[in-house]
Amino acid sequence: VGTYDAELFCLSATTGKPRWRCTFPRPNYRGEVSGLALSETRVFAAQDTFVHAVDRQTGKPLWRFTREDGFVHAPLLVGSLVLALSQLGLLCALDAATGTLLWSRRVSTELHPVLTPLCTQDDVVYVGTESQLLAFDTTGKPLWAHAAPETFSETPLWLVEQGFIANHFHTLARFEPGGSLTLPTPPPSPTPNPATVKLLADLNAQRPPAPPGLTDSQKVLRAAFDARFRFTDETAGLGVVELPPGVAPFTLTGWKGKVVLREPKPAPKDATSVSFALPLRDFDSAAVIDHPKGAWALWNRDRTEVKLHLRTYVSSLNATGYDLRLKKVGPEWIVTEREMLWIS
Repeated sequence: VGTYDAELFCLSATTGKPRWRCTFPRPNYRGEVSGLALSETRVFAAQDTFVHAVDRQTGKPLWRFTREDGFVHAPLLVGSLVLALSQLGLLCALDAATGTLLWSRRVSTELHPVLTPLCTQDDVVYVGTESQLLAFDTTGKPLWAHAAPETFSETPLWLVEQGFIANHFHTLARFEPGGSLTLPTPPPSPTPNPATVKLLADLNAQRPPAPPGLTDSQKVLRAAFDARFRFTDETAGLGVVELPPGVAPFTLTGWKGKVVLREPKPAPKDATSVSFALPLRDFDSAAVIDHPKGAWALWNRDRTEVKLHLRTYVSSLNATGYDLRLKKVGPEWIVTEREMLWIS
């Protein structure tokens, strides 16, 4: 039995008494065990950013696989594979014996994908997304896809003779096996809003030229910071800016009050904390699913364009996150996109 407090209990089927208990780490304060899969000797559990394997008889942890975006639904055991869905729409196949990642396939490009629990029959794995019903073999090869008439709900797919019953938000649909093969593609880029285009032009025009000696990383951070705050009324107080690893301090513009640059650590009370991270959407507007440790920017191949995410925290109930896209023009970096993607 999995709990909301990052614990796994084994109870006697005859008496209900606990036989063992296993406690998992909670790095993001989300402890919920979202589902289990069983083999004859092991229990596999999805919890927060982890997939765990523990000994079925003793509860001893055997291995742990980690993804920063976390996992949804129960893992699925198919032969020697443990399959799990990440919150950003990545289907991960792990070696059941070691927890090694054997392959992964992207099933959705949405920032907040809708995913059904995994199911299987005859070594074929099925998953429903916001737009398709997808089938893969156990090597990760896509077999076919059916377009969905409506968005799937996050309820299980039901396998029936010669087909599927799929629960949509407002429709109960039946799918026949087989179909066309159309893998997820990124959504089209939205048409720029004229007001947004003018705002970005004004921001780029009013930002002072970068002083000599700055690196491209410093210029990008400086331009993104200026574009986020120059025309806002939230910069009168103290701003504590957490620089990415390896970036030397430099002068920021666009903030009306005092700015302090320092390595990541808790900001003083009543200060506004600003930090940088990888963008939530890539250059094709698809969700970014890989987050290498220490990475804070997504560059194009020739490093003439870059995307990053700027987070602002005043308190837990006053926080925002912006994706910004910048392009190199001569020695300067100009902001070409600025989009608020979350607020609390």
